[in-house]
Amino acid sequence: MSLNIPATTRKRVVVIGGGFGGMKLIDSLRRSGFQLVLIDQNNYHQFQPLLYQVATAGLNPGSIAFPFRKDFRHIPDFHFRMARVTRIVPRENQIETTIGSLGYDYLVIAAGTTTNYYGMQNIQAHALPMKSVTEAMALRNHILTKFEEALTADDATKRQRLLNLVVVGGGATGVEISGALAEMKRYVLQKDYPDLTSATLHIYLVEGTSKVLGNMSPEASEKAGGFLSRMGVKLLLDTRVTDYRDGAIVLANDRNSDLGKRGYSPPVRRYSRSGDRQRGQNTDRRILPGEKSIQYLRYRGHCTAKRTRLSQRPSTSSPGSFTAGKITGPQPVPARTSSTATTFPLS
Repeated sequence: MSLNIPATTRKRVVVIGGGFGGMKLIDSLRRSGFQLVLIDQNNYHQFQPLLYQVATAGLNPGSIAFPFRKDFRHIPDFHFRMARVTRIVPRENQIETTIGSLGYDYLVIAAGTTTNYYGMQNIQAHALPMKSVTEAMALRNHILTKFEEALTADDATKRQRLLNLVVVGGGATGVEISGALAEMKRYVLQKDYPDLTSATLHIYLVEGTSKVLGNMSPEASEKAGGFLSRMGVKLLLDTRVTDYRDGAIVLANDRNSDLGKRGYSPPVRRYSRSGDRQRGQNTDRRILPGEKSIQYLRYRGHCTAKRTRLSQRPSTSSPGSFTAGKITGPQPVPARTSSTATTFPLS
């Protein structure tokens, strides 16, 4: 297979990832005269802030998924390919994908993030993350399936296990989906499942710190916690999940919580790549300072679509716009690198 991108005399900008940063970047470069190539493993943009609505059956998936080709068909010399990038070869200005290789003049890495399980393999195997439309639909289907199973459960103990929903992580996403589940309990469950009383549906929000929305103001955190409590969400603060065994979540104090269904909305890490430790990243896949191989990507033509400090960026609220300005404006000075830094395998 081949990407079949037409040869051109224009400079080619390749963008990996069609999230908010990648989308805004391409839109900012629509009149730049570049050949624009977007590569993503899906052929649609996902509006991630509303994934929790899909997961709780509040919205249809099509309401938050938007085809790339429809959004950018007005841009001349724009090309989209649905593929995964498997390797970057900076010395040759080339990427390798699941459907072929492609050269570039400028490469923008905007691949986004994935769920951070903090090395807990059982949690990774059994929890239900929510970082994509596909994952949100899987979570929705799982919840509704457990409702159906609860209707035919043989005994009260088994029924209760099926009606325990646990959200791990009290950040914005955890708070949002906990509130949406509470609304489902209050307004939907009694109508659609009259044989199940709302009192039997228990929603737990587990947070390792002393409050939800810890990165927001104390007032916002207090109001959010109070609202969730009034909605019937059981807050387990200063509580860390360490494992999942035999259908039960294990807490840091070695106490097992007999909770059946699981959701997972913890802090994120950057999109999965193999060989992180060898390339100077810790186990959370954060880039460590001073690593020579990573510095190689600071060469002219390599950018990341991320926000910089306010004092350093132009008057724009979009990280994609900032990166577009770096591409069209003065080029950065190449970083000094090791001669052995040649490729970056991705997985």
